[in-house]
Amino acid sequence: GGLFFGATAFFCVWGLWPARSARTSRGVWIPLLFLALFLGYAGQKALFNGSRHLSRWMFLQYSTRVGNDPFASHTSLGDIGKLKLSGRIIIRAELGRFEKGRTTLLYNGIYNHFFKNNWYAGYSFTPVLSEDAKKVWQINPDAKQIKKGKLYFRPDRKKAVLSLPAGTTQISGFTADSCRKNANQVVRFVNPPPLIAAKINFTGQPAWDKAPDKVDLSIPEKEAGLISSIGNSLSFAEKSPSQVIDTLKNYFTTRFSYSLELKGKGTYPTALHNFLSNTRQGHCELFATATVLLLRQAGIPARYATGFIAHE
Repeated sequence: GGLFFGATAFFCVWGLWPARSARTSRGVWIPLLFLALFLGYAGQKALFNGSRHLSRWMFLQYSTRVGNDPFASHTSLGDIGKLKLSGRIIIRAELGRFEKGRTTLLYNGIYNHFFKNNWYAGYSFTPVLSEDAKKVWQINPDAKQIKKGKLYFRPDRKKAVLSLPAGTTQISGFTADSCRKNANQVVRFVNPPPLIAAKINFTGQPAWDKAPDKVDLSIPEKEAGLISSIGNSLSFAEKSPSQVIDTLKNYFTTRFSYSLELKGKGTYPTALHNFLSNTRQGHCELFATATVLLLRQAGIPARYATGFIAHE
C-alpha cells in the first residue's frame, strides 16, 4: 500500500542521506533517488498486476480443460468460472419479437441447500422420452399460451445443460444420446452435436417446478446469527413479502457495490460474513446467496439459480 511504501521510502532516504558520496552533488543524487523510488513503486505494482493476470490465465486454463463439469450438482462461492474471463459469445437466444424493457431468465442450474460455502442441488434426474428418432424431447405436457424460441450454443465435453426459460414444454432440432431432467426443470443432454440449435416451446411460468419445502427455508448455522440480525434491522417481521423484496433491493443497491475481486473470508467466519459485515463489495454469487438467505429469514422460500438474463 501507499502508506507502507511511503514509510519505507522515508526511512531509506533517512539512512542513505548521511552515507551519500561526497563526489556526487545533491542535484544529481536527489533526482536519482526519486527515480529509484519511482521504479521501485512501479516495479512492485507491475509484479502485483502480473501475478494477478497470471493467476486468472491459469484459472481459465483449469476451468476450460479440467474443472468445468456441466453436470456438477454443486457450486462453490468464489468459483467465478470462465464466463467472466472470456469475450466469447456463450449463448445466442431468439425468443420472439423484442419488446423494450423485456427480459427473459434462462435457467441452467437451481440449488436449494447451502452448506460450508457451497450450494447443492438435492434433486435426482429422470429420463426424458424422445419422439421422432431422438429429435423431439417432450420435457413437460403441452400447454396453452405457448411461446416459441431458438437457442444456439456449443456444449462442453460432450455434455450439455441447456439454459432454458421457465415452463419449457418441448425441445427439438437436434439429436443426442439421452436427455434427463430434475424436479426443478434443469435439463441435460449427453452427446449432443458440436453446435446446438435448439427449438423450444415454453410458457414463461415455472408451473412444473418442485413445490417449496422446509429445505427452501433453511439457513446454515454459521450464517444464522448474522442473517437474523440483518433481518431484524430491516424489520422483516413487519413487512409483507413484496415489501421485503423491495427492502432487499434497496438494501443491496444503496449499501453495496459490485466487484470481481475475491476477498475470501478474511478474519470473518465465512466469505459471506466478510461480504455482509466488512467489504460490502462482491460479485453476483455473493449478492445472490445473501438474498436467498435473507428471503428465507423473512419466511419466503427461495432457491439459488444460475443462468443468463436474455434481452435485446
